[in-house]
Amino acid sequence: MDKLEEINTVFLDFDGTIHNVADTYHKILEDTCILAGISKSITKEESRKYLGYSPTDMWREFMPDLPKEQREKLMNSIGLRLESDILAKKTTLFKGTEEVFSKLKEDNKTIILISNCMNKYRDNAIKRFNLDKYVTRFYTSEEFDYIPKEKILENVIDKYKGDYIFVGDRFHDMLSADYNNIKSIFCNYGYGKEEEGNNANYRIDDIKEILDII
Repeated sequence: MDKLEEINTVFLDFDGTIHNVADTYHKILEDTCILAGISKSITKEESRKYLGYSPTDMWREFMPDLPKEQREKLMNSIGLRLESDILAKKTTLFKGTEEVFSKLKEDNKTIILISNCMNKYRDNAIKRFNLDKYVTRFYTSEEFDYIPKEKILENVIDKYKGDYIFVGDRFHDMLSADYNNIKSIFCNYGYGKEEEGNNANYRIDDIKEILDII
């Protein structure tokens, strides 16, 4: 396969693409429901499906009948737990992430992260994993009042030099690439189902395979 030498800017999702948070997220979601007196149970597999959603969309789908005020309270509670668990080193980057970022930077590629997360979650992740060593900018959905990820990308893409590619593990990421007419890489190892990557230009089973493409 010929490498895409023309790519100058690499957009990546965070959770499930470079950040391994599934087990921690499931435990936090489970604990939060118990503390809130919510009897609904959730398996690890079910909880993975919500990784990649914005907090507002996650709660709207997970428990649509909850009053908005209670949903927001629970959303903030989970956010605080996730933020503290990142700093407590209860989550990790997928093996090979730093190697990939180092090589991309060496090759003068601009690395941009876009995540359906909250600002404090991003800030703690940057601090914990020293992401600013490699990443030019880390955008969150909270910065854009939780608009869809494809619209966030539309708002920022012209700030960076083309050509572009988007790397992610969920349908939100593939839609972002399609909507903005750029190439995409689907991460089979992430939290999305296989069919979510049906329209991707490339698929990878390990983050290090990005370097075979770009």
